[in-house]
Amino acid sequence: MASKVDICNLALSHISQGAVITSIEPPDSSVFAEHCAQHYPTARDICLEMHEWIFATTRQELASVANPSTQWRYAYALPNNVLRPLAVLLPEATDDTQGQSYRIEIDDLTDAPVLLTNVEGATLKYIKRVDDPTRYTALFANALSWLLAHFIAGPITKKSQVVDSCYKTFLTHYRLATGVNAQSTDESAYKKHVPIAISTRDGLDTLAQQVNQWQAFPAPGQG
Repeated sequence: MASKVDICNLALSHISQGAVITSIEPPDSSVFAEHCAQHYPTARDICLEMHEWIFATTRQELASVANPSTQWRYAYALPNNVLRPLAVLLPEATDDTQGQSYRIEIDDLTDAPVLLTNVEGATLKYIKRVDDPTRYTALFANALSWLLAHFIAGPITKKSQVVDSCYKTFLTHYRLATGVNAQSTDESAYKKHVPIAISTRDGLDTLAQQVNQWQAFPAPGQG
């Protein structure tokens, strides 16, 4: 598994730098480590935010907060590690495609982001910030190294063509990583599955409808 230093050294090798750094937290005494330490968090977050990676996608029931809005019924605090919301789900949702309307705003009183929605007991599916590189796939780590190379190539090489080349190569490796990531999940069976609580409820509803239909006919000897 790659470490942060491994990813940084790989990025340096992409821009033909023979230097090898030993630390970015804190950076060692080299200028290369300083540039990597400055740009690594940004490159990491961008790469994570761009795709629904299996190692960075999660869901959490949200905690209610004071509602600053008069247009939405409920307000929730966002988890601290949210990079990009994907869906707000009802408590009884059986499919991630059943996302509900929401909006994220900054509370004027607390200066904190709040999620506004009409869903009570909402669950948020989202991409989270994953700072532990041992959880990254090898393809993600490689793509991240090229994006980091794009950021550090300017101040280190002073060559715009190297900056552009690194970004184009990043896109190639990013597409490869996302393609393999998409093959790591299969929701076809999940979408067809109906939890027993829902199937029981639906069965009772059907039975009730049938009873109502039967009651619509006159009893024997009447009518």
